Amino acid sequence: MRGEFVEVEGDRLYYFAAGTRGQGCPVVFLHGFPTTSHLWQEVVPLVPPGRRVVVMDQLGCGRSVASPGADLGVAAQARRTLGLLDALRIECATLVSHGVGALVAVELIRLARDRVSDVVLVNPARSSAPLEGWGSLRWMAGLVGWAAPSVGASLLHGAIAKRFVDAARAIHSADLYARPFAGSGGPAVLAGHLRALAAPCAAPDMGETPLRASIVCGGLRRGDRRTAAAFAATIPGATLHEVPAAGHFLPEEAPEQLAKILATHLAP
Repeated sequence: MRGEFVEVEGDRLYYFAAGTRGQGCPVVFLHGFPTTSHLWQEVVPLVPPGRRVVVMDQLGCGRSVASPGADLGVAAQARRTLGLLDALRIECATLVSHGVGALVAVELIRLARDRVSDVVLVNPARSSAPLEGWGSLRWMAGLVGWAAPSVGASLLHGAIAKRFVDAARAIHSADLYARPFAGSGGPAVLAGHLRALAAPCAAPDMGETPLRASIVCGGLRRGDRRTAAAFAATIPGATLHEVPAAGHFLPEEAPEQLAKILATHLAP
């Protein structure tokens, strides 16, 4: 695997590539708030051979550092993702997305339906309330923007850890995802994410052209199951999968099960 930066709309986006080129469309992995490309690290090696794989950090997450005042909303992230596809000369892709990243995938389909072959949406966020499930963090954009850097990062750390099933993994991943928001400029970026995701997004609409879709949810959180079922109902022919022992961060908690579902989805 190799990591590189690509400039899109004046911002530097980090991505890494893996897999092998073959007959199928490249597979592009999209994380959501507040995670990074790390979310997919145990899934990527399990992607079936013959597929080019691209994993990116959305702006304001991981190595894709956001400038002050950057638009971190779903529509802007979708435009940047399309810009990354342009830069990498990817004409058509399979999108595998998680959480708010699923809303980015849906918006990308709205922007450029011909650039998306099919989708796998893992524990998608609700379009009407993207931050549902994040507790009081939903209402604290003002506080984290002005408080000491440690305050916002600490609140985020706790909110992330609560959504994991495995306590040991929860601490490690929460540390990783919250750390960038504790540094210089971190609180302002975190506040930018929270403000951008406080408002509803456009409801899922895949258009009139049939789109092959698999919706995957963890079975341990009722909200995740409910939202996944609602997404599946909006996409004709979508297949709904439940991984009973997993929570919200399914790609980390059940990578093998997710990889099996992905392999079935990608099979000719």
